[in-house]
Amino acid sequence: MTLGEQGLSFESEIANHSPYVVETVSYPILGDLAVPAGEKSLTRENLNYGGMRRAALYPTFVNERGYYGVDYPIQMVPTPHSPFVLVATDQQGLYAGAHDTTNRELIEWTFELKPGYEDSLNEKVPGSKTISGHAVSVVFSITHFPFAAAGESAPLRGWSCGPTKGAGIRVLMPTSNGEVPGSSGPRRPPGCSKYTPGSSSISILLKMICVCATRTCRRLAATAPSTG
Repeated sequence: MTLGEQGLSFESEIANHSPYVVETVSYPILGDLAVPAGEKSLTRENLNYGGMRRAALYPTFVNERGYYGVDYPIQMVPTPHSPFVLVATDQQGLYAGAHDTTNRELIEWTFELKPGYEDSLNEKVPGSKTISGHAVSVVFSITHFPFAAAGESAPLRGWSCGPTKGAGIRVLMPTSNGEVPGSSGPRRPPGCSKYTPGSSSISILLKMICVCATRTCRRLAATAPSTG
């Protein structure tokens, strides 16, 4: 995990020590996409045919996979159909994009509402922090499909994320060398000229990502079987 010109970037690899095929890996998992102070809604936006597709995350959560076959209300956006996704409010948000143009594996941008609806008929997110004793959260995870065979190691496709700010967010996709056509160098996430620690909800969100990813790495390292 590195912090650079393209934002917070993730590069990882799995080693399958089991006798089974590892079909999917979710990494990293952001445990709660909270609505920033002063904002009233949260929306997922992704590339679609002829424009952008929008789906509500809060105060309603659109379930795109039906009530069968899933544990929680869920939204999944596949690459390369949409190489990036935005989690947006009216004035700010989070950008996540797969800048690896090799498309060596499928990534699904995955959102889940846990533990579920307060009102399933109207797809309403619970208004309290807990419901029936369970913490309420909108979980964002990056689901990889490496299909690593027994005893095989497989790199997971790299991706980057960063903050966005301002109404009418403009997204510029970089070329294979990380540059935006017509620019003087590698791109930064939209609306972000530099990464300076502060008290804004955007910098808090980036800190949260770093903490979550670091804890996940440590937990995987502690539980990984010895290779001898």
